[in-house]
Amino acid sequence: APTAAPAARSVLSPLAPTAAPAAHSVLSERGRSAVEQSWEQVHLLGTYAVGELLYRHTFQLAPEAIGLFPPEVRSKYREWSADEGSDDEDVWESAALRNLFGKVVNAVGCTVAGLQDMGKLVPMLTNLGMRHINYGVSEDHWWVLARALDLTLRDILAESYTPEVQQAWAMVYGFMSSIMIDGLRLATKKRGACMLDRAASARPCARVWQISGSPSPCGSAALGPERGRSAGGGGG
Repeated sequence: APTAAPAARSVLSPLAPTAAPAAHSVLSERGRSAVEQSWEQVHLLGTYAVGELLYRHTFQLAPEAIGLFPPEVRSKYREWSADEGSDDEDVWESAALRNLFGKVVNAVGCTVAGLQDMGKLVPMLTNLGMRHINYGVSEDHWWVLARALDLTLRDILAESYTPEVQQAWAMVYGFMSSIMIDGLRLATKKRGACMLDRAASARPCARVWQISGSPSPCGSAALGPERGRSAGGGGG
């Protein structure tokens, strides 16, 4: 699968993944307040607009990542409405990718909401990371997404995206991505062990990407109803 360019890490420092911090040291009360207040501004745009900003920044930073989303993958995230058009054409105007990256935005929103309950948030993020074993992503993609999210937040928050707010978001994304990467590593390890066992016993492998007993801290989407069909306000 395509991976981020080797040079990417040198420019992805603001929100780049870090080693998973202890739950109690993820964010100060002041930092948490900064993230929650700025998230309200992101929330107002809805998943379509934010998802579009996020995937465009991602592809601008790592054009090779477009290969992860061929038409057969994008078709799974289409709403099949009459005005959506064909998704086989321009990935830069893809309603399906707005939906898909909107799910990434929702995961970020779940993290913000879940900061109050680490006992539920950490297993949820671990499960989400484990599921990425099926998506063809590598750990380097979290570095690309870090920079893409940083640019997206800068676009939305403008002058209110101060160095203090950026640093608070860096801690949130660093925590979120480090837990998800740990989940991906765990799933990779389990799959390897399963394949060895399967070779020895001819038994099918069970699903390895979910931890039982780990409810999500978000019972519904992190963002509310769509307020715009695209970042520019137009249709897809």
